[in-house]
Formats: sequence, C-alpha cells, structure tokens
Amino acid sequence: MSVDAQGWRVDRRINLATLLTLGSCLLMAVTAGAGLGARLQVLEEKLCTLERRVDEAREAAIKVERIEERVRGIQEMLVDIRTELRRRT
Repeated sequence: MSVDAQGWRVDRRINLATLLTLGSCLLMAVTAGAGLGARLQVLEEKLCTLERRVDEAREAAIKVERIEERVRGIQEMLVDIRTELRRRT
C-alpha cells in the first residue's frame, strides 16, 4: 500500500491472501473489542449492584448500632430498678 496525492491505494505486488489475512485480523480485533465492551458493561452493572448492597449494609449496621445503644440504656435502667427494688425490700 502506498499514499500519494490521491490518497490510499493498493500496491499490485501485495497478494490477495495478505489482504484477506489483514482484513480477517481487523475483523477479529473489532469483534474482540465489541465482546470486551459488552463484558465491561456487565461488570459495571454488577459493580453498581454491589455498591447498592454495600450502602444497604452500612445502613443496617448503623441501625444495629442504634439498637445496641438503646439496649444498653435499657439494661442500665433495669440495673437501677433492681437496685431500687432491693433497697425497698
């Protein structure tokens, strides 16, 4: 192949097999690129799902922590009530 003022043109010394091989390699590269693009899209969707799950897990952890704080408060109140009941009896 050579470039002149008119643009690209095929040199007659290049045989047809070479051109077909180059064409098939280009086609395979484009196909592989499309396949990788599709796989990347699937991975991005899975990543979004995973991020949502992580956010949900964080929210659940915060709720559990709040519940634990309330339970501690209730336990302290029960200790105070027991102490008060023992004093009265």
